[in-house]
Amino acid sequence: FYPIINPPDQGNSSPIEVEDTNFVATESTSLIEVEDTNFVETESTSPIEVEDTNFVETESTSPIEVEDTNFVETESTSPIEVEDTSVVETESTSPIEVEDTNFVETESTIPIEVEDTSTTEPNNTTVVETDNTSTTEPNNTTVVETDNTSTAEPNNTTVVETDNTSTAETNNTTVVEIDNTSTTESNNTTVAETDNTSVAETSNEQSISDNEQSSTNSSSDVAESESQSVSAFEERFTLQFQEYLELPTDIPLTTLTQTRELLLNIEKETGVKAALIYVAFVPQTITPGAPSQNYQDQLELILVTAEEPVIRHRVEGTTRRQVLSVAREFRLEVTNSQSQNYQMSANQLYDWVITPLEAELQARGINNLVFLLDNGLRSIPIAAFHNGQEFLIEKYSIGLMPSISLSDTRYQDVENLQVLAMGAAKFTNRKSLPAVPIELSLITSSLWQGKSFLNKEFTLENLNSQRLQQPFGIIHLATHADFQPGKLTNSYIQLWDTKLRLNQLSQLGWNNPPVELLVLSACRT
Repeated sequence: FYPIINPPDQGNSSPIEVEDTNFVATESTSLIEVEDTNFVETESTSPIEVEDTNFVETESTSPIEVEDTNFVETESTSPIEVEDTSVVETESTSPIEVEDTNFVETESTIPIEVEDTSTTEPNNTTVVETDNTSTTEPNNTTVVETDNTSTAEPNNTTVVETDNTSTAETNNTTVVEIDNTSTTESNNTTVAETDNTSVAETSNEQSISDNEQSSTNSSSDVAESESQSVSAFEERFTLQFQEYLELPTDIPLTTLTQTRELLLNIEKETGVKAALIYVAFVPQTITPGAPSQNYQDQLELILVTAEEPVIRHRVEGTTRRQVLSVAREFRLEVTNSQSQNYQMSANQLYDWVITPLEAELQARGINNLVFLLDNGLRSIPIAAFHNGQEFLIEKYSIGLMPSISLSDTRYQDVENLQVLAMGAAKFTNRKSLPAVPIELSLITSSLWQGKSFLNKEFTLENLNSQRLQQPFGIIHLATHADFQPGKLTNSYIQLWDTKLRLNQLSQLGWNNPPVELLVLSACRT
């Protein structure tokens, strides 16, 4: 899920023999033989043999024969053996043997043997002076000045002034006359100054700009990838609920930008800094024809906050099969008031879902967590996740959403709303709930203002009638309920004389005006 930067193409793996050729920028993994060579800027991992060659910039994928060549920039992975050579800026990881060599600025991890060598302490700069030297000055080329003297006053620049020189002209090349003097003036630029010459200035500014652009593009690619992941989860969860609850299909999807604005508005209105956590399963690899839900899918977490970057974390080695198994175990154990066996599964779920994001949650000052969960996880009591010392609800306030797109995210303070409380203490075919009368009385007299109705008054007709008379913002139902997989009609809320099926809820008008808080209260409800 992170951008993978592939290594550059290494080019051709066949040998290259060089004779009497102007050769420019070779990227190759083959062997190059050269003698009597002015050699500048070599990045190599193995020795290269050179004969009478000035080597300048060549991009080639096939064998190239070159004679009498100007050789400047070579990127190669083959061996380098050099005789009578001026060598500048060599980055190598293998031994380089040099005879009668002016050698400047070598970055290497292997000892380099040098005979009859003058050494200059440069700053990525080399100036070498010689008599009777063939010098060519091309695009992005380091030019060498000669009188068997190496002088460096560097800032990543080589300047050449020449006289008594054999001259080679190439594309964008400066003809060089040598005056037996070596001068280096630099600002990451190679300059050749001559009598009757043109002056060539090449700058590393383009390279720096390219690197900055590459870095910007890389960051942009990462951000785009994370945005696409959020959108993919949001779309998936929305479609699942639309299909199951038979909702309209024209509901627009909420974008990441809109989600951030929502979180920022909530923070301004309430002072609560919230974070969305998508918990989903994703395939390890994309396999055509594979089922949409595979038990080997990996657990993945996405953290979205108002302003900070999106965090995407793959919990490696944790599969759908493992997580769903522990989740089922946790749900069964935590609802058994006679047992403390839930702690092991509570700890495991905490480690999978919370621990990978915990440092970021603390760093961002988050105090409210809103979970958007994949299939199989939506009925587990997340508040009871445990880290060995405390429950998750002791550290954060907890919320659940089906998806952002399906949620009415307009904030409404419920503290001063009226409550409609209904319930039943006795049932004909279910266990009694003897505490319901006290529960209803306490809620409507102490916690909120409102009305309560018990047993025979707990009917669908009265529920609708009371809501029409007064738009209660809170509805509290103390009764049995049963939620089963499969058809919507399999799940229901038990009223006094009938069952309120799940598919009937949308017919009650609780969205206009909206019910801000719906409470279903019973042992296993």
